[in-house]
Amino acid sequence: MPLLYCKPHERAFDREHNSWVHFPRKDIRPLHEFYTWLRSGQIECPEYEVVEVSCDQCRPPSHEKAE
Repeated sequence: MPLLYCKPHERAFDREHNSWVHFPRKDIRPLHEFYTWLRSGQIECPEYEVVEVSCDQCRPPSHEKAE
């Protein structure tokens, strides 16, 4: 399962708790490099992929409409 990560806020999505948690960029870099290394050997390992997405701090609360 890929790791969902918000680079601007340094947060990762914790699927076990269904919430966003602080995850420093310095800790995400080794995971990204490991995935890149696996891909260079043509090894399919989507569970190690880091996918950059917007976190809960990026989006306005649902009761506020973005204009």
